[in-house]
Amino acid sequence: MNKNVHSTRIGRSVRLGAVLIAVFSLSLLLTWGLTRGDSRVIVTVAGTGVAGFSGNGGLAADAQLNTMQGLTVDGAGNLYIAEVTNHVIRRVDASGHISTVAGLGPDQAGFNGDNQPAAQAKLAAPSDVALDRAGNLYIADNGNNRIRRVDSSGMIATVAGGGSPADGLGDGGPATAAALKNPCAIVFDAAGNLYIADAGNLRIRRVDATTGIITTIAGSGVFGFSGDGGPATSAKFKNLSDLAIGPAGDIFVADTFNNRVRRISTDGIITTVVGNGTFLVNGPEDLKDGGPAVDAVVRWPFGLAFESAGNLLIAENGSNRIRRVNVSGIIGTVAGSGDPRIGGDGGDGGPADQAKLNGPSGVIVDALGNIYISDSRNFRVRKVNAQ
Repeated sequence: MNKNVHSTRIGRSVRLGAVLIAVFSLSLLLTWGLTRGDSRVIVTVAGTGVAGFSGNGGLAADAQLNTMQGLTVDGAGNLYIAEVTNHVIRRVDASGHISTVAGLGPDQAGFNGDNQPAAQAKLAAPSDVALDRAGNLYIADNGNNRIRRVDSSGMIATVAGGGSPADGLGDGGPATAAALKNPCAIVFDAAGNLYIADAGNLRIRRVDATTGIITTIAGSGVFGFSGDGGPATSAKFKNLSDLAIGPAGDIFVADTFNNRVRRISTDGIITTVVGNGTFLVNGPEDLKDGGPAVDAVVRWPFGLAFESAGNLLIAENGSNRIRRVNVSGIIGTVAGSGDPRIGGDGGDGGPADQAKLNGPSGVIVDALGNIYISDSRNFRVRKVNAQ
């Protein structure tokens, strides 16, 4: 510490002016960096850009994928991809090779039972994947109205859904006796509780980690938009595409056709945190990057993930971008560029915020800070490298 403290008014004013200039400059840099992205490089890690189902055993970049959505990464660096129209879950290992870990392929949608190897089990439009604390892989088996688990030995079982309760839901009972309708997204909290975006029922359900009991924690089951500022169980949604758990344990919801991301606080109150509900834009300036996220246009948010610093990432299907909301609530673009109404392809090897995306539908961040994107209509999974 400098002990030569100047006590004159002029000295204090000069130092204060220098501080204000530094703060202002830093503010400009942060806003510019957020609005313009952080110039991280984007590359393709899986997919040739041609829709199909091929490549198992080879390099993922030479494989054909189709309609990718949810992603997750384990501690060993294995990337798991939910391929909706191929009805499979695929894994890209740390060496870049791809394989199928669950499902039989595009001509084998359906349900042929549990308690068998996952690679021999049928899936139907799986839309999301998640890992529990023990490393078991969970699958939102959307078309089968079930959540399924693949354990460390590769065996598959149903952990939620598949029941026929009298009220059509089964809240308050075992999750395996409950009914789900097109569950499209799953996430675990720090305590191991499983949250399910029960899209067809317009509800978010919770499976208790200890008891296995299922309950509804958000959604009235009515299509629409309402409820901000009140109990989440009274809220209305218009489609549910993804869930994420924030640093404080809040649940973030991609309320896709309401063009909003909403937050359910730990006390059960729901609010909108991203998006003003508007969809129509004329150009990128209408997205309102660089301003408060609640005032921004967010077009069909599909995927959600958090960075270690607490920033929220949004796979914005309708704007062909990955957006970031920082901890101060300011929104910017991380990947994707150009007219948000028009998807495109290209930009590998260059800055992510100058690349083209086409219908991004999923996003995840690994332990190193790399961002993985389901670039769905480009039939690729792309990676924005950590700085």
